[in-house]
Amino acid sequence: MAQENSELKSRSLLYEPFQIWVRKYNPDQPRVPAGNSDGGQWTDEGGSGGVTGGAQLASGHGRFGGAVAVGRKPETGPKAPDGTAGQLVGRAGGRVPADQGNSSQPATKFTGETRKFITRHAATAQRVADKLGGSRNAVIGAVANEYDTRHNPDLAADVRGALQGTGDWWVSGNTHQQLLDYYNAIKVREPDWWQKPLNAASMDVGPGNIRVETAIDLLREYDAEHIARGDDPLHLAKYVDHYDTLLKDLSDFDKTDTTFAFAALKVRNADRFFFDKDSTAWNRISDDVKDALRVTYYKMGEKTLSRNIDQRIARSRRKKEQFDFDPHGDGGQQHLNNLEVILRAIMEGLGTDRSKH
Repeated sequence: MAQENSELKSRSLLYEPFQIWVRKYNPDQPRVPAGNSDGGQWTDEGGSGGVTGGAQLASGHGRFGGAVAVGRKPETGPKAPDGTAGQLVGRAGGRVPADQGNSSQPATKFTGETRKFITRHAATAQRVADKLGGSRNAVIGAVANEYDTRHNPDLAADVRGALQGTGDWWVSGNTHQQLLDYYNAIKVREPDWWQKPLNAASMDVGPGNIRVETAIDLLREYDAEHIARGDDPLHLAKYVDHYDTLLKDLSDFDKTDTTFAFAALKVRNADRFFFDKDSTAWNRISDDVKDALRVTYYKMGEKTLSRNIDQRIARSRRKKEQFDFDPHGDGGQQHLNNLEVILRAIMEGLGTDRSKH
């Protein structure tokens, strides 16, 4: 490990920023309770004070993404009478409950570059969603959400985007056998947070920030469901014994068929996850809110999201209140805030009249 760390230092100009993150980042650091004006932001270990000096921490996501200090920006969203985050109205009707989750990412507007990305790749997302029967808006919204972290100054992309690019480069030279070994090692024991940059299977790559381990999991599920039965609607059979090719194609920012295929596979699993948690709550929400939750599932992962939802379900039962899914978690709020932009960009990319969709 010491040798790999030394090699990292010699190959990366961003070694020092990464080491600063290693020394300071604690994934178990508590957050300010929801309902507080700083709800979802990290606080200090004692639970008081929080981030000082008028700065807030934007949670990193993927590869080397830790907590990046950025200047606090004025809160511009709607406010409820008690001063907490206001309620949003879904296009399909019904009010969305105010945020009670642990959102770790500012709900910023997409950059112009992200809008162009959606337009360029709308047809690819549409094609993949059609083959799987999933939500096109959720698939392209999830990938665009991750893509935006590299280009949005409000998300400290000047630091995080560079680190993400370094991560793409760092894992690019691995062979199929090396990736398989890394994958098997994770399945035996999840690496500690500081060890993750040394295991290529724990890294997120490409425009969709897809974790290599997750991609292999999804490929194996897809293999059992389709390829083993002589069916391959997404043309993924070529990756079964070639994880190096899979990694290469997931890292391609121009040809995104592979990224959207795996994003669609992951987003599809979200429906089963939320339905199993509470089918009644899932069935009563609008399609737009479901898409926001699918994006949250894509970004947060099943383990963390399951723990958060189980806690909220238990709390609702204790209080004998109706449980509702909260779409304002990490990624979901940003998806809702950018929904109109996403739809316009998709329709522009497809060259169709939005009213028909």
